[in-house]
Amino acid sequence: MAGGEPRGPVSSSDGSYIFPRHPAEIDRLDLQHFAMREVLGGNYLAPISAPARILDVGSGTGRWAAEISMDFPEALVVALDLQSSQPIPLPNYRFLRGNVLDGLPFVGNSFNFVHQRLLGPGLPSSVGRPWCRRRFG
Repeated sequence: MAGGEPRGPVSSSDGSYIFPRHPAEIDRLDLQHFAMREVLGGNYLAPISAPARILDVGSGTGRWAAEISMDFPEALVVALDLQSSQPIPLPNYRFLRGNVLDGLPFVGNSFNFVHQRLLGPGLPSSVGRPWCRRRFG
């Protein structure tokens, strides 16, 4: 969510995230979200009715997770990323700092709906390609 204090570069222990975190990058990520929402005609394509737990992997600015939190106020929405953009004051929204490349800190089947999009461009090919091969063959 754009605004607030400028953020410095985000890095992980293995240098797996390549984009800087500053106001222009936050704006770019939000514009990317708005464009995807427009193209898809909403925030998701899968048929979901009343999810209890929603996970947003690589949440970026948190915009998608915040909007889903408002769409499903009875669901717990967890946003996972290297750094939180800004606090999002919604009662059913939680931010969790973490690196997806280190694995997810949840037991299997903890969420009814998992969202992840456009994560690949933020990963250097030396990390992203092997990670994708291990998970998707």
